Amino acid sequence: MADEKTVDKIARELGEHKEAFISDVNAQIRVYILSKSSADCLTIVEKTRYSSYTWEPSKALDGYVPRFIAFLRKKKYKGHELDSYLTDKIVFIVEHSYENFLKQNTTLLVKPIAENLLSRKDIVERIADSAIGVWKATIGDELKRRLIKLLVHRIEDSISTNIVHASSTAVVAATSKTIAVAAAIPISKSVAVMLTKHVIIVLKGVVAKILASTAFKAMFATLVKKMVAAKILAIVISAVGAKIAGVSVGWIVAPLIAALILYEYYTLPQKMAEKISEKVCAELGGDFSKLNRNVASGIVNELGTDVLGTFISDVAKDISMRDLLNSLRVECS
Repeated sequence: MADEKTVDKIARELGEHKEAFISDVNAQIRVYILSKSSADCLTIVEKTRYSSYTWEPSKALDGYVPRFIAFLRKKKYKGHELDSYLTDKIVFIVEHSYENFLKQNTTLLVKPIAENLLSRKDIVERIADSAIGVWKATIGDELKRRLIKLLVHRIEDSISTNIVHASSTAVVAATSKTIAVAAAIPISKSVAVMLTKHVIIVLKGVVAKILASTAFKAMFATLVKKMVAAKILAIVISAVGAKIAGVSVGWIVAPLIAALILYEYYTLPQKMAEKISEKVCAELGGDFSKLNRNVASGIVNELGTDVLGTFISDVAKDISMRDLLNSLRVECS
């Protein structure tokens, strides 16, 4: 079960950047649809059990019309699902944009995750014990106990006083080839930056795993694909559906239906680009908090034993931890 306070904080941080995300998605959908022909906008994909087939308006006399009518009426055709040719690409645009949004905003996740991890006494004590094992393996038991106690206190103090300001420096440290924190940074801030740096490294791996997971793909498809398909269908119906709503399907009337479709044919890309991007983004904006909460919950749940073990080990081996221990040993002597 994910820590709800941490999930709430992550969702809130991501939510503050909703407008930029929605604006980007809107622009990408518009550009995509405007790049398509009117024929593309009316093309139907028929999905069978083993494959899928594309039906274009040019096949009006060769099977397109009955499938188009079934599509407009939200019916299957001979048991097969029907969808717009545009749907899957628009879903991909939204999904890819959201993945980039998360990757570009990893730092928004840092403070809630760092606070959550380092508020746990057991994790801080494991870091201290591991660090002393790495850098001071030969010291006596009494000095080791005193060092652990002092180190735990210093880590907790550095987090409570400096974590808010550590993220920007930690981003540089996490992406730099030279990962040691600059010596000019005061020791308490140096520790906060070092810890935050390793949180960022852990989060990048966790986020990448979630984005590649079947569960995320399924969740995204459920949330986005049905919504996108419904919006495309509504726009197509409003553009051409009303004109043929009462027409029976049959070979004799197929040319008539094709002529009625042609009435709106040449203005479709522009109309659909404007309306679909607007409606998809309006609904996506309404679901943005839900989407962020689902992802945040997944991130927190992924911080299990293996991930925490790697995090603790990497922190303990960091050169900044050695410097901190050296300064603390002087205090203990």
